[in-house]
Amino acid sequence: MTTTIKIKRSSSTGSVPSTSDLELGELAINTYDGKLFFKKDIGGTESIETIVGGITSYSESDLETYLDGNLAVDIVPAENETVSLGSPSKRFTDLYLSGNTINIGGATISSDGSGSITISATGATLPVGSKIDLGSSVQKNIATVGENGATALAVNLFTQDSGLSTAATTFIFRTNPSSKVFTNFTLGDGTTIVDSETTQFFF
Repeated sequence: MTTTIKIKRSSSTGSVPSTSDLELGELAINTYDGKLFFKKDIGGTESIETIVGGITSYSESDLETYLDGNLAVDIVPAENETVSLGSPSKRFTDLYLSGNTINIGGATISSDGSGSITISATGATLPVGSKIDLGSSVQKNIATVGENGATALAVNLFTQDSGLSTAATTFIFRTNPSSKVFTNFTLGDGTTIVDSETTQFFF
């Protein structure tokens, strides 16, 4: 005759036993969440510990003691793109990594340990001398700060709607003595804009 032995159990999601529900050495299982529980006693202080997929859920102090100098394995989720690190309401403060270890969807971010990038609601602030990679080891400077600290050049853009008295917008360009300056333009109707005092475009 076969005898089935069952431990304390619940099929309700989120159900967790209390310390009074379990004796030391007794187990409980949540068959909906797939979690196993046991009671822990340290010097008379009791707590309920959780085992999920072979990983024990430790208290904060236990986890700090255990991980301090002991983490020598990769932390890999059980499935791809199913769990998060932190949450919108519970975030980590700082993340310290080596220079070439951030991989976002196959794209990588690396650092040589100098400079900084600041991101805000108004945009990203890049270090002076920032460059864009054009491939084949060709890089071009995209910083708007002039060479050798020279003042950046503000160039007004005029449109038909705004007219020639009020600029529609202003672009900031990196000054470069070897760049080409455009001051005169001929419109489609044959009208020529001639203004030797105003720089229309600067490249």
